[in-house]
Amino acid sequence: MGPESERVLVTIMKAVRTRHYGPAEVLDVVDMPVFDAVANLDFAEAKHILSDDGIYMSSIPSPTNMLVAPVLNRFRRKQHRTLWVSPDGDALRKVAHMVEAGQLRPLIEKVYPLDDIRAAHAHSKTGRVVGKLALRIASFIS
Repeated sequence: MGPESERVLVTIMKAVRTRHYGPAEVLDVVDMPVFDAVANLDFAEAKHILSDDGIYMSSIPSPTNMLVAPVLNRFRRKQHRTLWVSPDGDALRKVAHMVEAGQLRPLIEKVYPLDDIRAAHAHSKTGRVVGKLALRIASFIS
């Protein structure tokens, strides 16, 4: 994805600030919470970009996120938080209505045929997916 398409994507998503980075790139310190949407860093790798009282957030549960981080957060200024979500049928129905009304459009990067599931999985592991990957499953119903 080039700079122009990234600019358009950020505009569509109404993001306040985004960062596109690779594992070896050094980032500037940011003065706002950091949400690692793809969880490709852990707190130890991300804390250098946090301000002194910064917060790093991830939505991927792990033993470290669930058990260790809450204890360590009591003794450090930089915080590691896990965002928790729970199923909500009413909210899902509202989202479905918004999709049907054209108010919400899913961002699908690529659709793979089911036979290419290995390629889809490899693509998902690159950490470079913008949007969602989908599998096309042929209909066997006549």
